[in-house]
Amino acid sequence: MIKWKCVICETKCQTEVKPALGTRLCKECLVKHYKRVVEIYKPLGGFRLEEAKRSLKAAEKEAK
Repeated sequence: MIKWKCVICETKCQTEVKPALGTRLCKECLVKHYKRVVEIYKPLGGFRLEEAKRSLKAAEKEAK
């Protein structure tokens, strides 16, 4: 297992593979990130909103 820190809250995390610097978010910060992305794409709609919603559901499921 490889240890790394969340780039937002600096929580220590462990995974099999170290994520790229731009994606080093703990589970809670990842959920917050996708909630913001959904809010950004709400007025526009389209496939990016649907993709953001799917990503948010996956992050919420993983965080539980």
